[in-house]
Amino acid sequence: MVGLGLSVGAVLHGSASAQADTARARRDSVRVKGDTTKIAVPARPTGDSILRDSLAMEEIVRSNGLEWTIARPPRLTQDDYLTYRSREDAAPKMGFTLSRKAVAAFMLDAIEQHEHVHKIVGIAK
Repeated sequence: MVGLGLSVGAVLHGSASAQADTARARRDSVRVKGDTTKIAVPARPTGDSILRDSLAMEEIVRSNGLEWTIARPPRLTQDDYLTYRSREDAAPKMGFTLSRKAVAAFMLDAIEQHEHVHKIVGIAK
């Protein structure tokens, strides 16, 4: 079985997913104290927090004992094409966008052809 992740998401099962959700909720909320009320306000994500989330997600996926592939697409579009370029451990040169359908095509190809197992793959148009 191949688990595929996109950017800051991943296919996680069981307690690993619950642990990630709990950690994310703890990090993403800020306590605002009033005289008698505590209100949880989501913190606005920053580039640093997004990068930390991505690295944490990748570590969870790498250490789960399953076969996995992490896909790193650029900005996603609603275009209607299925073609993509891929490059292990790096982004394809001059790849700034990719259709959502092409991401799905990559994921299916990776599973069906058993390619890029235990690899992080940059994909782009």
